[in-house]
Amino acid sequence: MRPELLRRTLDTFIETADILPAATVIYEDSHEPAPRFLLEPKYQALGPLRKWFHNGRRRGQMFTLDRLYDQLP
Repeated sequence: MRPELLRRTLDTFIETADILPAATVIYEDSHEPAPRFLLEPKYQALGPLRKWFHNGRRRGQMFTLDRLYDQLP
């Protein structure tokens, strides 16, 4: 996982989004747990972290997207 890239992406999203999400779902293509920086107050703007999915090992974008769609209601 590249937590600094995720942090920069989420920071930019928070700064530029017209409407912020009610909740956040993140799917990590590895076995890494959710990064601790997501607990910082400024990330509360993203709503609760409803799901932090991970594959257990790298499997690629298409596998990850298919698995994500299967797990969402």
